[in-house]
Amino acid sequence: MARRRPTRSITVVTIVAAALALLPGAGSASATPAARARSGDHRSDLVRELLSRTRGQARIAHDQRSGRVTFIGAGDARVVTRPADVPATGSADAAARAYLRHLAPLTGVGEQTVRSARVLDQPWGSTVHYQQTSGGVPVFGGDVTVSLDRSHQLTAYSANTSDTTVDTTPRVTADAAASTATASQARRLHLRPSDLRATAPVLSVYDSRLLGTPGPRTQALVWRTEVTAAGRPDVRELVLVDADRGTVALHFSEVDQDASPQTVCDFNEVRQASVDCTSNVVPDPSTAGGDAQKAYENALATDTFYRSVLGRAGIDGNNLPILSTVQYCPTAGACPYDNAFWNGRQMVYGQDLPGALDVVGHELTHGVTQYTSGLLYYYQSGAINESLSDVMGELVDQLEGTVAPADRWMIGQDVPADARNLHDLRNMQDPTFVHVANPSSMPPQPDSMTSTYWFSGATGDGVVDAGGVHENSGVGNKAAYLIAEGTHLEPGTAFNGHSFTGMTDNAGLDVTAAGVDRNQVLEKVANLYYTVQRMLPMSATYADLANLLPQACNALVAVSPVTRPGGSFTFNNADCTAVQHAVDATQMSQAPVVPGAAARPAAAMCVNGGQPKVTWSDDFEDPTASAGKWRTASTSPLAAERNWFTAPPEYGIYPHQGRGNMWGDDPKGNSTNTAVLTTATLRYQSGGDAFVPTVNTYLWFAHSYAFDEFDEYDEYGNPTGNHYTDDGGRVEYTTDPNASLTNETGWVDAGPLMEANGYTGVVDASNSALQAKEAFVGTSAGYTATRLNLGSLAGKSVRLRFAIGASGYSYGSYGWYVDDVKLYTCNATTLSVTKPLTVAYGGAATVSGALTVAGTTSWINGAPVLLYQRAHGTSAWGSPVRVSTTSYHGNYSFTGLRPTRNEDYLVKFNDSAPYAHTWSATTVWVAPTVSVKASSTSFTLGHTVTLSGTVSPNHAGQYVYLQRYLGSGKWTTVTSKVLSSTSTYSMAWKPTLRAAYVLRVVKNADADHVGAASSNVTIHVS
Repeated sequence: MARRRPTRSITVVTIVAAALALLPGAGSASATPAARARSGDHRSDLVRELLSRTRGQARIAHDQRSGRVTFIGAGDARVVTRPADVPATGSADAAARAYLRHLAPLTGVGEQTVRSARVLDQPWGSTVHYQQTSGGVPVFGGDVTVSLDRSHQLTAYSANTSDTTVDTTPRVTADAAASTATASQARRLHLRPSDLRATAPVLSVYDSRLLGTPGPRTQALVWRTEVTAAGRPDVRELVLVDADRGTVALHFSEVDQDASPQTVCDFNEVRQASVDCTSNVVPDPSTAGGDAQKAYENALATDTFYRSVLGRAGIDGNNLPILSTVQYCPTAGACPYDNAFWNGRQMVYGQDLPGALDVVGHELTHGVTQYTSGLLYYYQSGAINESLSDVMGELVDQLEGTVAPADRWMIGQDVPADARNLHDLRNMQDPTFVHVANPSSMPPQPDSMTSTYWFSGATGDGVVDAGGVHENSGVGNKAAYLIAEGTHLEPGTAFNGHSFTGMTDNAGLDVTAAGVDRNQVLEKVANLYYTVQRMLPMSATYADLANLLPQACNALVAVSPVTRPGGSFTFNNADCTAVQHAVDATQMSQAPVVPGAAARPAAAMCVNGGQPKVTWSDDFEDPTASAGKWRTASTSPLAAERNWFTAPPEYGIYPHQGRGNMWGDDPKGNSTNTAVLTTATLRYQSGGDAFVPTVNTYLWFAHSYAFDEFDEYDEYGNPTGNHYTDDGGRVEYTTDPNASLTNETGWVDAGPLMEANGYTGVVDASNSALQAKEAFVGTSAGYTATRLNLGSLAGKSVRLRFAIGASGYSYGSYGWYVDDVKLYTCNATTLSVTKPLTVAYGGAATVSGALTVAGTTSWINGAPVLLYQRAHGTSAWGSPVRVSTTSYHGNYSFTGLRPTRNEDYLVKFNDSAPYAHTWSATTVWVAPTVSVKASSTSFTLGHTVTLSGTVSPNHAGQYVYLQRYLGSGKWTTVTSKVLSSTSTYSMAWKPTLRAAYVLRVVKNADADHVGAASSNVTIHVS
């Protein structure tokens, strides 16, 4: 098999002094290295060596799940002195490989597991980048960087690597993978597959945890390809196709769409299929005026910044020509074009956009990032990518342009304030700021990792903005601003409890000091970030940036002054203190806390503090036992593969805990109208599937899922705003013993019974068995757990099942992983209640009963019980109307209830440790009062008697009936009348015989009241 089990989410790495590294439970990370060294912890010899080689100052971060070291820095010691097995001379690659061998016991990454060294110059020496491999196949996003000084002493080690091993023999061919890649994007983009081209697929190992991809943490052998479209320069989609199952494992756009540009081509708003700057070349853009001249001048300013301040020879470090196409309009869609982008080779601009220097600097920095760290444009690495471009773009603007003080740290202030809403795109000083005059330019961004503005990267519509690369760049932007300015402009001169000054000029003056060389401060900030840009691994997270910013500063202090063509820059300890403060203030090493940034927290089994009493369970640790606890079924002719499995194939193994789980496939369709429904039905006992829940029965299960979904684009490449979820899974039940396992007939959605972590959307696919039904859709971002309250099914014979509906047009995904399924109660209780009773309108009723432990006569004293009231025939209970407390023997009583119409009353005991909630309901029927008065009770034959009265409450427009008693309990109606607007009546009746008559007036039942009769009236006719 080519695909391995997924792994659960990694705990956010914690940066500690080396003495704490790899020591579970070693204590507070705030302890000093020296204090920890004296504590007698059992460290490995290598950790002790690192401490020794840094005078106890080494800093190490590690993956708390695997124990692998992901960062080693020298801290204030500047460098880790060179061990004997690392050469002092020779190539940086040879020295870096020697460090990989030396550190392998801690890092898990040896020389044999990397390849493709790229050596980038640094002020102190160099940073060597390596591509991780597994079984000789490159790991997508697996990157190792080793930074060395000129004598090959270690400045920093940083790595994002996977510990997976997969079978590197693909079952899916490269041609088939390319076809799947193009077809899947054609569906999303409303294009013909023939309009798309896929580069030759290359085998890679995909480990989703390296990218922070939502859903199950999946490891697989994949084919990596890039899909482009003829005449669509905005289409450059990276696609990973599972080499075992043929499904799309991951895809995202590699085109940044913000706004950037020394050849200039002016397309003059003539619609073009190509953006290539090979025609309409402007002879002398420096004097051409308009967008062509602005593109030229601002690209020149950016290039000057990189050469003078940073010593970089162009975008690629080797004088790559800068190409810019201005006044571009696509073959269809908006013209003037409302965007600009770097397409991996050149800049493309819509009208007026080259006029903003910070935007041009931003986009060209994407090119620099492409040629240095190669940061992936996805989730946190993409947010750092965006932030680096904002930082450099703003520094270009302030150093090479003219920026009013009020516009400092604002991105896009020079973009025209027109209907395209591109003016004032982002505020680095206050990322949470929303421009009053242009509120649609950018939503509020987070200014720290725990900000409520952090965007999880996905909504009910799936992954958005490549995982929030623009929104979440705010954290990096705020840090850069604080590094430059400090907190002197913050409210109360502090941010998140930190008050500090920013970096300094060569004289040691920060920006608040008289005589400071502000430009020099900004140039030092630029050098810091340029240094970090070359140290970051391609799948870096903010935790990696938190590690590398202080370490890069320390390394620059060690080699100061740093000489560039435009001057020399002296870094000092105060600069590094400012950097560390900024990292801490933005909480960069912490994990986001907003909902959706990780899987939803698991539902509690018992919310009353009690312990679950399990009546049925399956933890899937015994495949033989589990096989007898479930009935699986599939409508697919390939049911042996496209089904539910209690002993899944290797790629379906992803346990919540232990070693086993149940797995339901989300299969790839066959591009026909043939949908697939797969089900797994719980078998309560060997003799049958059904069980009978009580009012306190719950279902709890742990699960993780990834179902096929995609965003839709129109034929012009514009997002339509539509997100489609072709496949999904849900929980269903039936009380019909004849309901089939392979269709939906007779099965009822259990979604309304879910109390915690319910469905996430609706299945869109037109030919799915679950079409237009609520379900778990998209991805779950790892394991969560859902709780269902089965109390409403109490006393019924019930069957439960898990069902997956897959469209025939689906491209499939990783399916549904289910584990630790339990039926149980939580210290069940019983609440008795008064039987239904009838009261007259205006009269009082009492509802009473007792609370006991279920199945016993043990009463529960001193417990609060709530009384709810609703009009009979309605469904909503609303808020409680009374509260009482059970007395001795568990008794309660609600007296003096005066309903004005038929009312249902529900008495509820909420969960209260250690007892579970319970409830009982009754009805109080309300009879209207019917008054009656006869005009005479004695008269001679031939005369007429009139009966009159009032019905309370008002029943205007309804009938009342005059009835005569016939004897033996029988009555007959002799006449009727419609009640007046004041609910009165008057009915005349003429007897036909001399006799004594017993009469009454009756009001029949309606929706609000039961029927009622007046008192009897006896008349004598002589």
